[in-house]
Amino acid sequence: MRPVLICAVGVAITVLKAFPASAQTDAVNDLPKPVEQCIRDYAPAVERAIDRLPDAVDFLVGDLCAKPIAEEQMQQQKALQEKMFASLKHRCTQRSNRKSDETDANCAMLDATSESATGWTIYAPAIDKPADATSLAARLLLQLRTQHLNATSTQGSH
Repeated sequence: MRPVLICAVGVAITVLKAFPASAQTDAVNDLPKPVEQCIRDYAPAVERAIDRLPDAVDFLVGDLCAKPIAEEQMQQQKALQEKMFASLKHRCTQRSNRKSDETDANCAMLDATSESATGWTIYAPAIDKPADATSLAARLLLQLRTQHLNATSTQGSH
């Protein structure tokens, strides 16, 4: 058991050293603006309404801001899909020199599929909560909670 714990600590230290502190704190820069704005707008009300921090984070990311997160995931999926279809079409044009019925059929099917593909996603908050959105929500809620606790403790000491 002890060697496993030592190994786990070693891996954690290695991972933390692999990412500079600036990269860890600037993660919010990668967060889409609508998602970030949603979290920032609703965080104060959620912090006041829900006592347990993990429940507050889950509600903020998984319920209140689920729509902008799902829309962002859909855009990302659609962009990846378009990139994949472009790559496959490029391969089709390269292979068209070797004309065969199978190549023609596959490329025709690719054309039909890429034109009808709309890009969709199923957002399941319990599974798909993006780490950067969850991190921002947790950080904001913790800051708000700390501010309220500090304000309460300084008011009571007078």
